[in-house]
Amino acid sequence: RDVYRVHKYNGDDTLNFEIQRNNPIYAKISEEVKIEGFSNRFIVKKIDEHSDFVVVECELDYDDWKTLIFKDYRRTNTNIVTIMTDVLPVGWNVNYGSGVDVSKRRTVEESDGQAFKLATSYDMIDAITSAYDVVFNFDVLNKMLYVINPESYVTTGEFIMEDLNLTDLGFNGDSTGFITRLYPYGKKDESTGEYVNIKSVNDNKDYIDNFQYSDKIVCGTWVDERYTVVQNLYDAAVKRLAELSKPQRSYTCNVVNFNEDIWLYKVITLIDSNRGTRVDHRVVEFTEYKNHKLDKCTLSSVPPSIVSIVKNTNKNTLGEIQKQKTEIQQLIDEKTPVPCPTHFKCQSK
Repeated sequence: RDVYRVHKYNGDDTLNFEIQRNNPIYAKISEEVKIEGFSNRFIVKKIDEHSDFVVVECELDYDDWKTLIFKDYRRTNTNIVTIMTDVLPVGWNVNYGSGVDVSKRRTVEESDGQAFKLATSYDMIDAITSAYDVVFNFDVLNKMLYVINPESYVTTGEFIMEDLNLTDLGFNGDSTGFITRLYPYGKKDESTGEYVNIKSVNDNKDYIDNFQYSDKIVCGTWVDERYTVVQNLYDAAVKRLAELSKPQRSYTCNVVNFNEDIWLYKVITLIDSNRGTRVDHRVVEFTEYKNHKLDKCTLSSVPPSIVSIVKNTNKNTLGEIQKQKTEIQQLIDEKTPVPCPTHFKCQSK
């Protein structure tokens, strides 16, 4: 009952369901059992057996990505195609989305200047995500990795509104990380101790402003040592501040008229009749049921940043720059009931 797959922004999809304790299928389910469903393969990770109905949580089957160990891995000034050729498991293929810049050259490493030590391909996924501003979707059954640039998805011209498309509309507003002035910094020069800043391309100012929502000055800093080119740092900062200088608003809703025409990363216009607003939102999470009338999606005016969705974020540099700029307020960054899953195919460990 209530079996569903959650399509997550960063590709770490999950499968969740409840099953009666006395269901014969339950005897075949235990930790690390592989389950096929929703056109993918998952592995049971958590079992909660505290009632007549057992709650089972599964994650995607990443086993192929954990079979090899790289003793010492670091690449500099390299494009994503070369990186994926290095780390892709045997038998897997890559599909690069049309919005992915395969010519972009970046450094892939565990931390600043440090190579990955005894790491699997799966361990490197976050570093690749961060370096190339992409996310990954895994088709385990067909051994296909989809590389996606979420920002390549633009508005479709479609709209949804409460009285036409939506039921059970829920709204969340959050201005926790709100700022209007951003001080961005890039790579640190070890010889001088100085960080790359944007003064040379920004009228000798090391900050940028965006007063789209409020005219008050609220400061924050951002450090990303991937950036060594001043113009690239400036462009990225402008984009980042465009998101941070307005409240983050999200809606969770049951989609009753779109069915399979709603997908992750899609951009649609949401008309909120109560607030009299018409704003583009991106689908940042999609919950898929066998009965698509139950499907839910989460729409957000400010999609998750690449930095916020990676599993491990290095904050050491942030501490260093904070000491240098103690007068700046620090920004704190922000990822019909369905029957029991008899249609699933359980595999042995």
